Parts: sequence; C-alpha cells; structure tokens
Amino acid sequence: MKFRKLFFGALCAMMVTAGFTSCSDDDNEDWRDGSQMEMADTRAFILNEGNAGSNNSNIIYFDWQEDLVYPKCIFTEQNGKQLGDTGNDICMAGDKILVAVNVSNYVALLTGAGVEKSRFSFEGEEYKHLGQVRSLAVSGNNVFVSSYGGYVSKLRISGNKLNYVDSLKVGTYPETLAEKDGKIYCAVSGWGTDKRVAVIDANKFDAVEYIEVMGNPDNVLASDNAILVQGYGSDNSYPWGTINPDTKEYTQKGNATAYTVYNNVVYAAMSETDWSNWPDVSTVTTLYTYDLTTDKKNNTFFKEMPEAIKSSSAYSMSVNPYTGDIFLATTDFSTDGIIYKFKADGTYQLAFPAYGVNPNKIVFLKYTYFMPRVLRDIFLGLTVLLFLSCSGGRGQEDCDAMGDSIAFRYARLIHIYNLPDSCRLVVLDNPWSAGKELHRYVLVPRQAKVNDDILAQGTVVRTPLQRTTVFTSVHCRLLQDIGALDLISGVCDFEYVQSPEVILRVREGRIGNMGSALNPNIERILSGHTDGMLVSPFEQSGYGTLERTGIPLIECADYMEPTALGRAEWVRFFGLLFGRERQADSLFHTVESNYKRLCLLVQDAKERPRLLCDQMNGAAWYVPGGQSTIGQLYQDAG
Repeated sequence: MKFRKLFFGALCAMMVTAGFTSCSDDDNEDWRDGSQMEMADTRAFILNEGNAGSNNSNIIYFDWQEDLVYPKCIFTEQNGKQLGDTGNDICMAGDKILVAVNVSNYVALLTGAGVEKSRFSFEGEEYKHLGQVRSLAVSGNNVFVSSYGGYVSKLRISGNKLNYVDSLKVGTYPETLAEKDGKIYCAVSGWGTDKRVAVIDANKFDAVEYIEVMGNPDNVLASDNAILVQGYGSDNSYPWGTINPDTKEYTQKGNATAYTVYNNVVYAAMSETDWSNWPDVSTVTTLYTYDLTTDKKNNTFFKEMPEAIKSSSAYSMSVNPYTGDIFLATTDFSTDGIIYKFKADGTYQLAFPAYGVNPNKIVFLKYTYFMPRVLRDIFLGLTVLLFLSCSGGRGQEDCDAMGDSIAFRYARLIHIYNLPDSCRLVVLDNPWSAGKELHRYVLVPRQAKVNDDILAQGTVVRTPLQRTTVFTSVHCRLLQDIGALDLISGVCDFEYVQSPEVILRVREGRIGNMGSALNPNIERILSGHTDGMLVSPFEQSGYGTLERTGIPLIECADYMEPTALGRAEWVRFFGLLFGRERQADSLFHTVESNYKRLCLLVQDAKERPRLLCDQMNGAAWYVPGGQSTIGQLYQDAG
C-alpha cells in the first residue's frame, strides 16, 4: 500500500510538471547518493586554485538563490580528504562534476554533491610522460584533458568510471580547452614561445590543425558563432579576440586579464598592475562588456561597482546560466579571494569571501525535484517523451507488403521499413483521421547516392542529423539521454528548458535560441545550417514559413500513442535519426522492464483512490480519458 501511494504520487508530480523533466542528468545514480550533508537544489561550486606547492586547493559550495555560503571545503567534507595541490579547472559533465588538479596531477569525477566517484591519475608510469593536467573540456561522454607534457588526452565516462582512451601531442605547455561543434580547441602557450590554438576532431581524435593567434595564448572559450581566446600577448597586454571556425581567422577585440562569455556577450575585467615598487604594488581594474553580435563595447554596463574592485586584481569571471548573474573573483595571491556578484543587468548586488586562495572558476547546478531512483528508472524515457507532438495514418497493406525493419511492440502510429541502399521508409499514421497518413520520411545515409525512385517516396532526411533545431524541451532531454546533445544547434521556447547542460550551452551561445515555437526566428534557423527540425504537429495545423525553408520537419507524434510504453518506444525512431540506435534501444528496454516490474507491484491493490486531475481552464475542466496515455498511466499506478 505504501509503495502504491509513492508510485501514484510520483506519477501525479510528472503530470503537474507537464513535460518538464528532472534536471538531474546522471544516468547511474542520484546526486544525493553518498552525500554527508543536505544541500540546496540551487547550488554553485567555487574552485579555489590555492598556491602551487601549498596543497591548499579547495571547493566551496554556496546556494546561489539564497546567497548562502558554506565556508568549508565541500570536497573534504564529503570525502574525508584534501582536494590536493593547485586545482586548475572545474566543469560540468551532465550533472556530474569534473575537477583537474594540476600539481597533484589527477582528474576526478564527482557527483553533483561533490562526492568523488572516480579519479584518473596521470602519475602512473604509463601516463607520467603526459605531464601535469591543466584544463578540461567535455563532449558527450568524452572528457578532454590538456597536460603540460604537451598533450591533449581523451578520457571516457563509463557509468561512474573515468577510462583512458588516447593522447595527442599538440605542442609545448597547452593551456585551456573549449569544445564547439565537435571540435576541441586548445591554447598552446609554449609559456611565451608559441602563439597557436590547436584544433582536434573530438570523435576522430587522430590529427591536429593549428590557428595562429596572439603570443602566449591562455584562455579559450566557445560562443555562438566563434571561439574566443585570451592570452598574455608578446608584450603582456592581455589581448583577447575571436576565431572564425570556418575561415580560421583570428581578430583581436580587446584586452582583459579575466573574461567569460554568456549569451554572445563577453564580460571582461582588465587589471593593470604597477610592479615597479615591489613589494608595494598598485592595481587599477576596469570592467566592461563586449557584444559579439553588434561588435560593440560597453564601458558603463557594470553599475554601483564597489571601490575595492578598482584596486584589486581580477582573477576570474563566471556567469550563472540560470539567472544571468555575473560573478567576479579577485585575489591578492596569498589570502582568501573575494567574490563580487552583479545582477544580470549589471547592477552590483553583494560580495562574499571565497574561503580560498585564487578563486579560479565557478560552476552552477539546479535541481527541480528529486525522484527516488527506482521511480526515476521507470519514468526516464516516459518523462523525456511525455508531452511530444502528434501524428498518424496509413494502410496496413503497405506494411504487410514491405515488412517492418523495426518491430514495434507498443507504438501504433509509426511504422519503419527497409529500403535498398541502407535507406529506411518511416510512415506516421494520422491520429485524427483513421486510415490516413500524417507524413512519410525516407532516411538516407548522409553520404549515400540513392536512386530517385527511393527519394520520391517521402521527405528525405539525411542521417545522422548533425545540426537540429528542437521545438520542445522534452526533446532536448531525449537527445541528451541517447548521447546526441552535441547535435542540437538550436532550441525554441527556451524559457521552458530545464536541462542544465542545454541552458548552459544556450547561455554560452553554443546552442542558438530560436525564439517561440509558434513564431520561430527563421533567419537564425537558416543561418545555423540546420539539417532537421523536431516539431509538434496538431490537428489541422500547418507550419507556415517553416515549410518553405527546405529543411525537413520531423513531426513527433508520440504523445498521441494510446499507451505509455507506445510513446516511450518512439525513442527508437529518434535513435535512427541521430545515429544512436544502440543507445535508444538500451534506454527503451530499461524503461520497459522497470515499468512492467512496478506495475506488477500494484496490480492486486484493493484500495484504488478516485482522482480529480488537471485543472479548470475557463469554464471547463478538462481531464484525460480512460483510454488515453495519461489515463493508462493513472490506471497502471493503481
């Protein structure tokens, strides 16, 4: 009885969220597992670098919504040991955390609560020649690590383990890394003797190209249409500029000792220090923004700035992707740094100690709700697909003539057949008109040359899709769950997106904000070289200008499936579209198994409550029918 109520309550929570999926992206465990303390769902972690040789690196946790700081090292509190010597980088991999500790020479994989699950040491005999680790970048389940031996190494996250894959020589003293469109960009500093950025294909990982920038480059970031790089310059003037990924051209934009990018706007700090009277030094710091879209600098964006900032050395800048708030970290290189928080509009809000030396970087997380692991497993696929679009119709005789290439056990509105030359025909039934079709697609391998008779059978979709605009937030999570997050080039209705990884990429400009799903920005979609759009069909609706773009419209009709597992089974279609068949099949089988197992636990329940669901809309109160997907979910929950 207790379990049935828990199951039913979790189900109702899903209905209330109406398509918003959990922000937890961890496929193997919940972030609370192993945590020694309660933590806010709105949290951030400051990596304090410390001083080389002092073994005083730490990670400080704070609640970014309530502005509450926990003054002790969260890594030590959770793991009972020190972080190590010289923490150089911290970044997110889904809702896991990765940390690179330079002198201690390892990369650690942490949960969203700072609990260590795995580490990979570069101190072993087989890896010591790679040198001390410096920086991190993530592409899917792959982690890229620069190290001072002159290499970029590729690790892979498998569950809670970090496994070594390979290394590439890139040049002397490689510094920070950034990922954009399947490419890894690495600043090669040579500690003053080099002036290049190395470029590596994240998937092939077999060759290195180079782009010439300023002398002694250091800090690489990714924005919407460009790669940003900042360095010391040959004259220590700290220049920064942009690299056009297509032309490989570098253009200087300004000077900064610390900077970051958010929503295609650069936030920069320039600290100029007079060292001539050492140890009595003086520093002058100025803040500004630079709009990469308009190519304009704004010296007055930061308002009500404390006087203390003007005489402090800026060490790093970070932006909270959930709020747009800007965080400036300052240092005196020996005592605890100070964090200054500015609102998204540039107005100064507050300051607090970093509780560590040289605050290097801040990462931000947000969890919208917690669901017990067993329930999360059952609904992993269902929440992904809960509020997707509609489709339907086709004569059964066509199916019988061709034979299904994918045998759907539950889905009734989608049929897939084999065609010559490794092509597939996908037929969607029209759920509003029995016996009629909603759409036909011909999935054609991207480089294949195919007979015109095959192409004429439906809308041609070259697979795997590589730059897709997604019109619903749940589709974003779907692609993330099957390992295709890097293939999203744009999203609509961004305000409804809940995935931290997608939000971060949009804020950084790595995924485009294409506006409202009902009135998308066609120019942005076209300029983003989109090769497919995942859209939601409705009865007797059209797509207006979108239909004239020549870009395939993939009508996601799974929400009209009469059963929950039928809707979930559509994930196999998306696996075909994005070259993730194995991942999609595995995800569906997990959902199917867990769903059936939990249904058995409540099927003999004698007490079944009456339910009044949803809410009033005007003068009407709409409820799902007993034979609808939602109605079936309620019934299966007891």
